[in-house]
Amino acid sequence: MPTTFQLLNDYDALRRASSVTGSELQLTGYVYNWQIENASMELSGSEVDTTDLYSLKIYPVDATPVILSIEDIILKASDVGRLLSFNAKASSTSAFSASVTLSIFNGTTYPAITGNVSEIESGTFGAMRSNTVEVGAVPAGEDYNVAKVSIRFSGHDGQNILFTAPHLIHDFAFYSNDFVAGSRQFLPDFYWEKDGDAEYPDYPFFRLIDILTSAASDTRREVGRMYGFELSQFLLPEEQVVYDANSSLVSSSGVRDEYAQWLCQFSGEKLYRNFQDASGNLYFDNPALRRDFIEWQIAGSHYGRAAGTRRAIIEAAQQVLVKTKDGTESTRSVAVTPSYLGDPFVILVQTLENETIDANEGESSYIVSQSINLAKPLGYSVIHSTETEFYFTLDSPSLGVFDDLRWG
Repeated sequence: MPTTFQLLNDYDALRRASSVTGSELQLTGYVYNWQIENASMELSGSEVDTTDLYSLKIYPVDATPVILSIEDIILKASDVGRLLSFNAKASSTSAFSASVTLSIFNGTTYPAITGNVSEIESGTFGAMRSNTVEVGAVPAGEDYNVAKVSIRFSGHDGQNILFTAPHLIHDFAFYSNDFVAGSRQFLPDFYWEKDGDAEYPDYPFFRLIDILTSAASDTRREVGRMYGFELSQFLLPEEQVVYDANSSLVSSSGVRDEYAQWLCQFSGEKLYRNFQDASGNLYFDNPALRRDFIEWQIAGSHYGRAAGTRRAIIEAAQQVLVKTKDGTESTRSVAVTPSYLGDPFVILVQTLENETIDANEGESSYIVSQSINLAKPLGYSVIHSTETEFYFTLDSPSLGVFDDLRWG
């Protein structure tokens, strides 16, 4: 991913499409947190600088300054110690000035800070940029840091103003680009020193290098993640379990979601991401559960080349027994009985009612049946039954063995 990215949410960033799903964000119901003083404003999809973003069309009451602001922007714990800055673009039929101020809540108030003033020419979308501010420790009694951006438009002569492309960023993130850092080895030091003397923005030349090499830097890093690391490269044993220590291409625990389907071909079956009950409700209803399910398929291949065993059927059932009806922790108890009712090609699978979300006692679970059918031996049929508790059963390989599972 790029080294410099947007810290504002999609609506406050005036995006036309979701950064997660790519779906269009309609004007109707579009909710943003920008506030205006001495003017009114509306969201515009026609008077824009780029088709990827909406604009805020500001209607000043008179020629007095207009203040556009947004506050209580929630920052992450990873932002502590980072240098932040804000930038945006604006346009009007009259030349005007924009004073942009960025501040961090200190536990009592937003400190009074002198912002940066940009002069915007008439008829064009001109760039404006705030001061830079370092994110300190979270104030006592607060759960996280919050930021505020205030923009004071003056000299607009009462003409309408178009505001767009707001960005809150880590100001020095461009240096995380491997090509930016590497380029310093091949350039005289005075290039870096001279570039650092520039203001609003600083380091414009090296920021340009970041823009030109962003895709190349992403590719270089992704290749490194694909290879992973050899165990001999780690100094401490605990480093071997870190997520980044695994290959993003061929490791079940480190594979990126977009590569999971490709990697699953080596398990001998396509990748399944979820199951539905009879009403169409998805079983894995959060990203963590879906990720665990994907990793299990890739690591064990119990839906593919490792299917057909008792272990495969048990684990396949256990994947959809992680929830309980009463909210207690699941035991993931499964009983597998071969040669059910004397038929050598029928297998009975039993699970507990509390852990079988879509079935009651004596019923067959639609979800469990889907999973175990993917792990059954070729030519066999499996029958699922839900039980309130398990009883000791003679001659049963599951229920006739002591200490094999939790009773009741």
